[in-house]
Amino acid sequence: MCPILKSLLLTAILTVALLPSCAKKSSDEETITTNETGTVFEQVGYWEKAGNRIYTVYVIELDWVGMNVYAGERPHKAARTTTVLFFNDRSGTPDVTNYSGSMHDVLQRVRTEGDTLYWIARYDCFPSGEAIFNRYPMRE
Repeated sequence: MCPILKSLLLTAILTVALLPSCAKKSSDEETITTNETGTVFEQVGYWEKAGNRIYTVYVIELDWVGMNVYAGERPHKAARTTTVLFFNDRSGTPDVTNYSGSMHDVLQRVRTEGDTLYWIARYDCFPSGEAIFNRYPMRE
């Protein structure tokens, strides 16, 4: 098997194997977190309404597995949706903390007002507990 194909296959297997189910934790979280591989995550914004949550996170490195694990560790409430949006430019990462409206309104505002060029990944954990991680969500 060609080395590039082997590398891509290994990445896909690791991503699926490490795909966490939604975590259920308290909302006490640090703003800057570093994972085992040294990837630094900076939570820039946090929005919550009726138990639904949106986190906007700045990350320098394209550590897809690390982003997926980080997102799965965010607090999640049963019967609610938790969304984590990853950006790779600090100034292009929107702070959703003071956004108003519904979850849909906030996500629409991020899409229309934010610099989506730097939006590199989106993680959603749904009320069912199903978690989905998408790379480059604006390219879909």
